[in-house]
Amino acid sequence: MHQVVFEKDEIAYQIGETTEILSRGHLCATPHCVRAPQGEKAFGVERSTFALFMQPDWDEDLRFPGEVHLHKEVIPPNGTMTFGEYSEKLLDKYYHLR
Repeated sequence: MHQVVFEKDEIAYQIGETTEILSRGHLCATPHCVRAPQGEKAFGVERSTFALFMQPDWDEDLRFPGEVHLHKEVIPPNGTMTFGEYSEKLLDKYYHLR
């Protein structure tokens, strides 16, 4: 678990897994979960979110970097699969669709 701390006049970005793959590992995706403060700690706290999802075409080949931080078990030995195949494997991993 990572806690991101930033100042009032700063902005934080969360990079997704596909960005890590497409950047060949130069940008690193971090597993994340937002936890809201409870009780009096929640007073005066705001969280504004602007989600922007960008993804390659479904049949675009992803060439995984040699060092992959997440989901190593779904990547084939040749290190290449389409974005669609990768998405389906992750959905199956998290939601057991098959």
